Amino acid sequence: MVVRVLGSAAGGGLPQWNCGCANCRAARRGDGRVRPRREASAAVSADGVRWLLLNASPDVRTQLARCAALHPRGVRDTPIAAIALSSAELDHTLGLLALREGEPLLVLATDRVRRAFTTDNALYRVLERRPGQTRWRRLVPGAPVAVADGGLAVDAVPAGGKPPAYAHGAPEQHEPARARRFAGARGGRGGRVGGRGGRDGDRRMSAAFVERLRREGSRRYHDRHPFHVRMHAGRLSPDALRTWVRNRYYYQTRIPVKDALILAKSDDPAFRRTWLRRIVEQDGRAAGEGGLALWLRLAAAVGCDPAAVARCDDVLPGVRRACDRYPALVRDWSLVEAVASSLTECFAPELMARRIAAWERHYPWVDPAGLAYFRARVAAGRRDAGEALAFVVAHATTPEVQDRCVAALVAKTAILWELLDALDAAAPEPFERAS
Repeated sequence: MVVRVLGSAAGGGLPQWNCGCANCRAARRGDGRVRPRREASAAVSADGVRWLLLNASPDVRTQLARCAALHPRGVRDTPIAAIALSSAELDHTLGLLALREGEPLLVLATDRVRRAFTTDNALYRVLERRPGQTRWRRLVPGAPVAVADGGLAVDAVPAGGKPPAYAHGAPEQHEPARARRFAGARGGRGGRVGGRGGRDGDRRMSAAFVERLRREGSRRYHDRHPFHVRMHAGRLSPDALRTWVRNRYYYQTRIPVKDALILAKSDDPAFRRTWLRRIVEQDGRAAGEGGLALWLRLAAAVGCDPAAVARCDDVLPGVRRACDRYPALVRDWSLVEAVASSLTECFAPELMARRIAAWERHYPWVDPAGLAYFRARVAAGRRDAGEALAFVVAHATTPEVQDRCVAALVAKTAILWELLDALDAAAPEPFERAS
């Protein structure tokens, strides 16, 4: 990964136009001990060809001109693949107005950062003089967004803060300042670029909490279970796959029940509207739609009778006990604990992608159309994980509540393991196919 620091000064740069401090005076004199600095921004690239710009400062034209890697390579061209905004502060956004010549812009921002910058902002119209001039892509904490042909990914991490001064009076539009964590295509962590404001202690506590959730969830997630290891290595027989599909369907039926319980715990209409989507996506708006219907397609693709699977005729008692315990726990947990238990979604998209590749390679007898459920959950899982993580971080603000949230996530991972344990224990013969 290549990182170019384009500017490292606070708002106004150094020297600041209305400041006569010792540093600003020395910078104006050309004193070699204090060099002039432009406002904070950086450019990041995985290949040195396509670049992600971190914030668009008021100094952006000078910054781009002084960095040869960011120069056009043709008459009308830019190597800048996208611009990520860490907040709606003018120090981070005003440069967008300087990039108005018509070259399409892709801007990554959270919903509230976008609203704060675009709503009732007459100057923003210069970026909308023609259709498609500016495209926005939503950032959600915990749901990395790939840019530059997958060479980079941007992840928003809550960092506290306050709305920009120009947006005061419309608090519902404000986005707490966010730090951006970016990674190269090979998965290495690149670093963070932070928003303004917020107490350092709060930011550190939030970041440590998110890291703890990821660590505890990742090391207990059921992708490590021996059954899944065998599945992805191509060592399951057709009967073993069919047994898993039949039993896992019962877990799928518990998901909208769990989500309905979470829905009933909230007094916030906005939260309920967002969470309701999960139930609709799993149950469908009509018969034959939704995630459950896609799972029955998978059942048919592996040779099961979809009607029998839908009736849950052959669900193992151990699987049923494990799956029923999930909504029972959600019923007793607080809202934030219940949402935290769903954070296994943070690890599901990668598992689904590996599962698709493994099934296509090792089980070619399965109709590829039957893998539609897995394909759908790659993107939906990232979105759901991001929304849930943002909610948990915003509402688990004390060490005690954070401990309970981690415990809820651990309990959910235990349920997923127990389901697979029941499959292993009930197998009349080894599931592995002959090599």
